[in-house]
Amino acid sequence: MMHFFLGTTFFLLLPVHQAHAQGCCSQNYLNCDVNWCGSNEDACENCGGDPSMVWLANGALPASSCKQRWESCSDNPNACCAGATCRANSGGNSMQCLADNDDPAISNPTTPTTTAPVNAPVPVPTQPPVNPTAPPVTPPTVNPTTPPVTPPTANPTNPTPTQGCCSQKYLSCDVNWCGSNEDACENCGGDPSMVWLANGALPASSCKQRWESCSDNPNACCAGATCRANSGGNSMQCLADNDDPAISNPTTPTTIGPTPQPVTPVPVSPTESPSTSSPTRTPSPTSESFLLSTTNAMNAWDVFQGLNLLTQKNSENPPSYALRSEGGAAGSGNSVVTESQAYALFITGTVLASWDEHAGKESGADRDLVLTTFEGYFNFWKKMCQNSQGGSTCQPSGDFCLDEATNTKSVCLPDWKQTADGSAVEGNGPAPDGDEDAIVGIILAVKAVENDSPKPSWYDEARNWADASATAFFTFNVLDTYNGSATYYRMLKLGACWGGWGTSGNNPSYHSPGSYKVMRDFQSNFPNSDRSGYSAIPEDEWNKLIATSHQVLLAVQCDGDGAMVPNWATLSIDDNGGIAHSGGSFSGSGTPQYQYGAEAARSTWRVALDAALYPQDAADWAEYLDPYLENLRQSYTGVDKFWETDKGTFPDCRTPGTGQNIEIFGDWLSNAFIYAPTLSSLITGAPEDGDLVDAAGSLLAYEPLPNGYYSRCWTLLGNLMLSGAMESAGKIL
Repeated sequence: MMHFFLGTTFFLLLPVHQAHAQGCCSQNYLNCDVNWCGSNEDACENCGGDPSMVWLANGALPASSCKQRWESCSDNPNACCAGATCRANSGGNSMQCLADNDDPAISNPTTPTTTAPVNAPVPVPTQPPVNPTAPPVTPPTVNPTTPPVTPPTANPTNPTPTQGCCSQKYLSCDVNWCGSNEDACENCGGDPSMVWLANGALPASSCKQRWESCSDNPNACCAGATCRANSGGNSMQCLADNDDPAISNPTTPTTIGPTPQPVTPVPVSPTESPSTSSPTRTPSPTSESFLLSTTNAMNAWDVFQGLNLLTQKNSENPPSYALRSEGGAAGSGNSVVTESQAYALFITGTVLASWDEHAGKESGADRDLVLTTFEGYFNFWKKMCQNSQGGSTCQPSGDFCLDEATNTKSVCLPDWKQTADGSAVEGNGPAPDGDEDAIVGIILAVKAVENDSPKPSWYDEARNWADASATAFFTFNVLDTYNGSATYYRMLKLGACWGGWGTSGNNPSYHSPGSYKVMRDFQSNFPNSDRSGYSAIPEDEWNKLIATSHQVLLAVQCDGDGAMVPNWATLSIDDNGGIAHSGGSFSGSGTPQYQYGAEAARSTWRVALDAALYPQDAADWAEYLDPYLENLRQSYTGVDKFWETDKGTFPDCRTPGTGQNIEIFGDWLSNAFIYAPTLSSLITGAPEDGDLVDAAGSLLAYEPLPNGYYSRCWTLLGNLMLSGAMESAGKIL
């Protein structure tokens, strides 16, 4: 069955309400939030012809007494304040408390917490409006001046006045409440950011309007705005002089469900003792989920057991386990690639991090076994790093990782292919897809046991290894130059030894912005005194890598609703300063360049990972995932394999900047390495997508598991995503 929860435990920082001895005017039906419509009931309810104002006869209501206008009411349709009713928006995918004259096509979600570049609202605000029919005397402190409460029912076309008009976006005539002359406009409510367009609205593409991203062209802002970095330093926006760079002004997220408000988790005391008796530990805090999940998917304990078939146990004391790979460049089954070993670390780390809410609830689940198994995979990963000491010439002075047993250091990024017994290196140079999955898996395991008493014997070493590896990852796998010159972008390479921009080639599926957030946050909380021989990567550098990776994925994604990305791409910076798919020829691993295949499908899972670990950052991941959701909705059949086969779900689509079409891997619904990562996008769907999520879970839980290394691993990873275990794991970060 499908589970969908909207988090309801959070803290809101709301303005302190004045104590009113008498009634007051309100537009959100809860607070005294209107002070420009007079001081009596008649003036309030006839304010500027806006019928949605209400008079609170006894002043502001208690904060938790009802749900205010525009607030989500999916969890309690009967809780809206008087004057509002709980209604579905036009897409039918969310419920909000709305006044009778509110347009249900206009949602009013919370502002996402990401600092990635986002555009100004068109045509409505993204927070409960702080401006009514006429603006407040004092401009709002947390959002730029917003348009009137009652918006048009469709995107307005700019008027064609015969004279000037007032603007807050510096491009269109978007302000009609500040008078009809220059003096009234520029002195509107004490807001110095209004401008007078003497000749009316400017041509739509003549400049970048206020709040629009200008990373691609810093000189393109409309007059009155300048291109400046936000407070995180990871995006550039056209801002007025008095705009707070800490406040972005995002568009309504393109994800179908409303963006959830950020949650402050509240620790929940367990009702019974943990199922394991050794070691003693404090269960991880739990909080409600924001994303979709299904119990039809394989449970996390069965996912863990699914690793057994591929695991080669080289020793038991200490444990050293290799996850064998096979197929294509991965070999014939007697080798280990960093990709395969990383999947083992990632899966066991996720199982541990989500234990209380998932695997720990299953009959026969053995946490001690998972701890030992993780240790075995970690020890072999260390062995791979130590084997690479002499062969990785692309990590100069990169011996950051310390083996506590021998007190010796090695590189943290292993050569990509080695024998399964650990005796020899078969392929030189690290590969970032394996590196990033391994590092995140180690971090998840470390966070999962940090409250254990006693902690596992491997805890301190793994904790230090993860932090050092994060520094190594950024230092050796990321470029900060373009054609030899410094650039804002931080481009992920194909490995420490190759790849990047232009003809060097790139692989969209290597870009994992959610993983970089995990490394960033782990390093920011790691004591510098515990580091030796290396330094943390500054947070703003991580943010640049995160923003660059999202831009890469959007740059190579098909136009419109095409959704798909290619296996391989060549990237450049265009004349406007933005990342572009340059359309050069490049491929590897025996996979065609312009195919959504064994490489490319992982891109969708990696963006879904960002959503699972950071669900509040919808402005980062929604734009990429939404086309997948739309195609999966439209092609859902509910029978047989549930979706249209071959190209019925994902028809050929044109990739930007090229004359090439991307086509999906043939019979994609028969290959788990395509459908598992692709269907992971469904976790970001709306409540009514529950049938689709249940169907995806059933497809992924189909028995028996594939025997092949790649399909089996992706079946396991997809199940962790659809069961909700991945989102649960993210709560401990």
